[in-house]
Amino acid sequence: MILQGIDQLRVIGVEEMGRLLRIVNVGFMAFYFNSPCQRLTKWTPEALAALTDLGLMALPIYVGSQTPFYQCATDLSTDMAGEHARDAARLMVEWGYLPERQIPCVLDIEAETYAWRPVETADYGAAWAAELDRLGYLPTIYGDADTLRAVGAQLSIDWQAWLARWVRKELDPTVTTRQLFADAGLSAAAGRRIVQYASQNHYPPMGGLGYDWNAADAEFAPAM
Repeated sequence: MILQGIDQLRVIGVEEMGRLLRIVNVGFMAFYFNSPCQRLTKWTPEALAALTDLGLMALPIYVGSQTPFYQCATDLSTDMAGEHARDAARLMVEWGYLPERQIPCVLDIEAETYAWRPVETADYGAAWAAELDRLGYLPTIYGDADTLRAVGAQLSIDWQAWLARWVRKELDPTVTTRQLFADAGLSAAAGRRIVQYASQNHYPPMGGLGYDWNAADAEFAPAM
């Protein structure tokens, strides 16, 4: 089954999400942990639980090292990847997501980071995923096709791929993960695919509020 979802840095409240659910069949909410390259997020367990109470599933995002353009952590060593994976696992526990339950956590790798240091970035992403897997969580890598291809080539564990491929300007319920993964020249196991396909900053039915739209055939975190 393909689920439509949104990912947002800003916190979406119950009233806004309730209005959105009356218009769009949203199935999941991707949110950001306070992490080395994402200190602006205001998401809390309470804010997320209010949305999962509405029936949404969740997808936690961890932003580790990136290019200096983002003015945050830039160490792409495998040692740092291990530290960041352990930090992500700590946050998962703090938010109530216990290990050994196939609960995913996303590592956000921006395209600019891979373009800046492709070899180091791929090594970093693969090391993060391997350590998170060892700690009992399902690693999920967000990135463009080149990034996913390079990281995936190093992995022999169970993982999920989240493809950043903006090929639409608005919500499109006909989008499938198989379609866009194939278009990008990627292969990924069924049940392990997510695609970010559109950035819509002025969604008219919601009075111009903006959302990044996703489609997914993947594992998600359970309701809190």
